[in-house]
Amino acid sequence: MAKASATGEVADDGPPAPETLIPSQLARRRRIVVSALHLLEESHYEKIQMRDIAESADVAIGTVYRYFASKEHLFAAVLVEWSGMLESRVQRRPLRGDDPAARLKDMMSRVLNSFERWPQFFAVVMVLESTPDVHARELYGQFSSSTTDTFREALDGLSHEDSFAVMQVTNAVLSGLVRSWILGLIPMSETRARMERSIDLIFSPPPELIAESSSA
Repeated sequence: MAKASATGEVADDGPPAPETLIPSQLARRRRIVVSALHLLEESHYEKIQMRDIAESADVAIGTVYRYFASKEHLFAAVLVEWSGMLESRVQRRPLRGDDPAARLKDMMSRVLNSFERWPQFFAVVMVLESTPDVHARELYGQFSSSTTDTFREALDGLSHEDSFAVMQVTNAVLSGLVRSWILGLIPMSETRARMERSIDLIFSPPPELIAESSSA
């Protein structure tokens, strides 16, 4: 089992990679992840204990630590699972719109709907952005990559370079707006309006400059 150092860094000799597990172990690991996901839907990240997850998954707490080096590692796996659910929903209910801008707006609307319903998921994103746990960081990278790939489905028809650039800007705007909403600085209605306006600007010609009034 991996152990955390005094600085919070986790040693490299961590839990086994999922691809090395036999089917029964893989199923047990996923049951733990899904149990943690359901607990997160009902409670805040800070309030959830590893023993709560073990009880929900009907496994010993030592079993949880066999597969996950830390709470952050486990919830990084939860985000990976959550991003897979988003991708599945997009596959089942294709994005609306006849052009990339319209489809991207629909995608961002769905994402904001999810965060509005479960703001605690974005709280986990913020925690994992600066985690010292090397195993959590690896899974967080997978989450970011998977989410970006799903978002880019809205941009079919654009070149790879252009779609990548659009997603970089859109992700930055999304993150900033949701942070402001989480902190109570803006309402969700304003979050949605600013997101749509940002997408309009991305896909529009440069806005007209406001002429300064000349001095008398």
